[in-house]
Amino acid sequence: MRLHLLAGTLIPLAVSGQSITWSWLNEPCAMMLSCDTGCTACNVPSNESPQFMGTNVAMIGLDVCPFPVQVNDNVLLTYGWSDAPQPGHRVVLSGIALVPVHIDSLFVRGIGMAAGPHRIRVDLAMNNGTPVPMADQELVEGSSTLLLDDLGTVQADETMVFGTFQITLTAYQGSAGAWGLDEVRVVGSPASLSTSVPEGLQATGTTSAIPECDLLGRAVRSMAPGPRLHAGAIRMQVR
Repeated sequence: MRLHLLAGTLIPLAVSGQSITWSWLNEPCAMMLSCDTGCTACNVPSNESPQFMGTNVAMIGLDVCPFPVQVNDNVLLTYGWSDAPQPGHRVVLSGIALVPVHIDSLFVRGIGMAAGPHRIRVDLAMNNGTPVPMADQELVEGSSTLLLDDLGTVQADETMVFGTFQITLTAYQGSAGAWGLDEVRVVGSPASLSTSVPEGLQATGTTSAIPECDLLGRAVRSMAPGPRLHAGAIRMQVR
């Protein structure tokens, strides 16, 4: 896995493969975000492939206000972060793969603010696995893009109908102001065509522990029994 921090850059379009993009456009859809002082935003991602799909984003313990940055486009101003990373304050983005898909890259474009959080942490859980820290970076004031690449394969095992992934974003070290989330993109390619191996990423065993949240970011332990999509079985470790 490689990490890059690109200040003031736009997220490049995928030139190949398939992608999932959360960009919170100002257009009607099945799941809308709104606030009293801002705009409205669609909280449903754009999926290039019916076999590699994202879900709406869960904002846990946060106040969110879509704010227009240009015509038909918003940045999500997120408030309520803590001074240290807390599971009760996070953004959760999830998706599924009906066929094996290698995650080639993850782009997170945000806007840092003087009174807002000064750091961003990114965790990734794959295939019902335990979340693994992927990055913990300083947030610069203004627009910047965090790029992670070669993240592994989303693939169902014999106990699963489909593979899953769950990305958790946690901003911290600054609770007085907001952090702006502008766009998140996951780019994948068919796993059968991928020859790279994620650096330092390997399976270290399994666990039967009940996962913290489902694919929509809802706490599983506090939910009533019933069928749902959730994550938590194969532990991955970055060295």
